[in-house]
Amino acid sequence: KPVDPSKYDLPLGMPRVILGSPLFNHAAHFREAIESVLNQTFTDFALVLVDDQSTDETPQIAREYEALDPRVWFCQNDDRLGLIDNSRKALALARQRHPDAEYFAWVSDHDLWHPRWLQALVDALDANPEVVLAYPLNRRIGASGELLKRLPWRFDTHGLTNRWARLRLGIRHMRAGNMVYGLYRIGVLQRAGVYRKVVIPDRLLFAELSLYGQFAQVSEVLWFRRW
Repeated sequence: KPVDPSKYDLPLGMPRVILGSPLFNHAAHFREAIESVLNQTFTDFALVLVDDQSTDETPQIAREYEALDPRVWFCQNDDRLGLIDNSRKALALARQRHPDAEYFAWVSDHDLWHPRWLQALVDALDANPEVVLAYPLNRRIGASGELLKRLPWRFDTHGLTNRWARLRLGIRHMRAGNMVYGLYRIGVLQRAGVYRKVVIPDRLLFAELSLYGQFAQVSEVLWFRRW
């Protein structure tokens, strides 16, 4: 359901990038994850944390970082929404707080991001107006941060101007879990419906996005996906 902005303190700001993080019961890794986000070399961003009724220490950690860094804002849901609806809410609140931002990314509460992650993705979108989503190479890591054996997955449609060719390639080769934490042009993301109420909504989102523009993969390992 729509977010009621009257329930929240929503001062306006003008960062170029807004980040939304749906939180739920990952206190063991959350501190490391949020510090990797806040230590980005690209600093012109705001981070909205939305806790989905966690039963561990996640809310306390979120409030701690909200007090430490003015770019961070935290709220907790009154009722459990689930990952999809909480992800939608994180985007909605981030947009309401910062309506003039150009780009948006979801960030998880348990993965790790290289300090150049955001700068590299912003550069990719700035340099290529036909690109609607940019994401990096990634490696899987274990519970203690150790690199796992699987090598990075590679796929993009950068330079492909035929929208139907992009759609066909995307349906065949996309890996939604490796693309979802990329950087989006906000207007195009909303045009594509964000997450709809369907089975595998992430794949539907990327299929529709492929009709609106190209995907660009930055050829550096800049995201570490905890497995």
